Amino acid sequence: MCVTPRFPALLPSPPPSNSGRSARGEPGTPSSASCAAARAPTPSSAIAILRPTRLGLLSRVWPNWRSALCIVKPETVIAWHRQGSRLYWKWKSRVRHGRPSVPTEVQNLIQKMSSANPRWGAPRLHGELLKLGIHLAQATVAKYMVCHRKPPSQTWRTFLENHAKELVSTDFFVVPTATFRLLFVFLVVARHNSKCTSKIVMKRVSRHEMG
Repeated sequence: MCVTPRFPALLPSPPPSNSGRSARGEPGTPSSASCAAARAPTPSSAIAILRPTRLGLLSRVWPNWRSALCIVKPETVIAWHRQGSRLYWKWKSRVRHGRPSVPTEVQNLIQKMSSANPRWGAPRLHGELLKLGIHLAQATVAKYMVCHRKPPSQTWRTFLENHAKELVSTDFFVVPTATFRLLFVFLVVARHNSKCTSKIVMKRVSRHEMG
């Protein structure tokens, strides 16, 4: 018969048996493997041994430790845990080192070069700064460039008035006949002036779509 002690870690293990019995043993008696497993220390038994020791040390160092105890609800403990988790990850994800700022002299140089060369874009300015030994990202260069105002573009009406004589209009449509046949018509119309006077320059009519 195998007896399991309450604190197996404190008791010495028995010497191994030299008898010639089998591992299974006699019927109704536990095997030696099960006895060895029962004698093995478990984490719960180790914790049970250490608890009185820790409480004893705590009572010696802090005699009034019972005054700090309070009874709270489980919901309060869960709320404290969630708040602590939020504070921990907020501290963990804090910004430790930000992007280094661009010196004022470099900003003034970018603006001066951009003003003196309005046709230069960010890639060209970025390349010129690299030649001078100033290493910046192209997006940073574009950030400090001077925005040049472009001249307003002409309206569609102004464009038609200026180029009406050089423009032609084309149209391609289908005309059904009285006998339910289809005629394909292609027209080219030219404008003489801005007063919407047009003239048909070329017209083609065919029974076939491809002419």
